[in-house]
Formats: sequence, C-alpha cells, structure tokens
Amino acid sequence: MEKIISIKEVNKTFQEQKNIVRACKNISFDIYRGEFISVVGESGCGKSTLMKIITKLEDKNSGEVLYDGIDLTQLKGERLRKSRQKIQMLFQDTTATLNPKMRVYDIISEPLINFKIINKNKRDKKEVALKYLDKVGLDESFLNRYSKEMSGGQRQRVCLARALTLNPEVLILDEATSALDILTRDRIIKLIRKIHKENKLTIIFVCHDLELVSAISDRVVVMNKGEVVSIAKNLNT
Repeated sequence: MEKIISIKEVNKTFQEQKNIVRACKNISFDIYRGEFISVVGESGCGKSTLMKIITKLEDKNSGEVLYDGIDLTQLKGERLRKSRQKIQMLFQDTTATLNPKMRVYDIISEPLINFKIINKNKRDKKEVALKYLDKVGLDESFLNRYSKEMSGGQRQRVCLARALTLNPEVLILDEATSALDILTRDRIIKLIRKIHKENKLTIIFVCHDLELVSAISDRVVVMNKGEVVSIAKNLNT
C-alpha cells in the first residue's frame, strides 16, 4: 500500500502551571492511502493533540509529519493554506465549528469561495450546497437553516458536507461522533464509511471507544499517556 502520511518521532509538550506535560512522546507510524485508521485512547492521552499537529493547528516541539513526502509542520503561508484543501478535519463541538449567523448554504459554500473556486453569487452557492447536502443525506429544506435550528447529527452532516466541497484526500474526525446519541452516532458512522468508499478517502477516526473502532477500522492505533502503545490490523474488516 502507498503511504500518504508518515509521522516520525513527533514530540509535543505543554506547560501547565508549574508542570510540563508531554502530550506526544516520540510518536511514529504511517497512514496509507485509502485506509480507515482509528486512533483510540482515554481523554488526555494525546490523540487530539497529534491530529492538531498533523493539520498544523498546533506546533510540534520536534519530529516530522510527511504528507506525500512534504513535511507539513514546516509549511507556512500559501503552501500551508493549499495543504488544508487536501486534509480536512471535523470536530466534536459542532456549535463552535459552525457560524451561528450563517445559513447552511453559506456555510457549505464558504470554503469554495475562500479558495476562489466559485464566486459569491447566491445561485452558485445554493447549487453547491444542494449537491453536498444530498451527499450527506440532507434535503433542500436545510438550505436556509441556521445551526441552532438543527440537531447535533444534522450539524455534523453539514460540517461533513462543507469538508467534502474541497475534494480532500484525508478526512480527520476528532471525536466527531462522541457527543451524539448511539442511534445518531451509528447513522453518522454509516454515512462516513459510505463516503470513505465512494470517494476513496483516507479516514483518520479519533475516538475513545475501543470496541467501536475495532468494528469499523482497517487498523487501530492505541495511545496512552502520549505514547503509541499498539498498532493492530483489524482482521474483521
């Protein structure tokens, strides 16, 4: 299989009052193109910090994150901006992610406007939004809604639709289903797996539920206290 991301000896520390916390300790593993890989561990184990380093929302202290051979941690300016077209990330808190003053059609079309793929024409924005709402199982009635008018599962579907507009190669879900009830969570995971296969995406699924990730992943990376303690191939998928 072809490597798409190589994480090499990544370290990250934080200062908490008088203590230094090592969030990531010499983390190294590869992610392969098109796989569904999960990173699992208890709260505070460093998994979300690692995802933020991959997307350069956090700076590492040392190490490399190679994406198609380019170290993402060294990118700045326009090169960093372009890399974010290819690696999209969904978070747990959809209310913080979505602008409460924007309607759904503006939310979904915003990345395309920012990257100058479409203009600000209202008709164009609605056409794009309709296309991607359909991909995530939402209908035209959601076009003019605000985030407060939707459930948690519906908001996460809108976040997913927005991420897909840029045709990413890698989609990171950082506890993106953890705040949902079990029925809604299962529906969102079913949708993500469908999109994974249809779009040939590389999925990095971050979660604290080992039983869940064991059922849906090609491989499972287990973290504990900032370290990778095991990487296992799932023989059931």
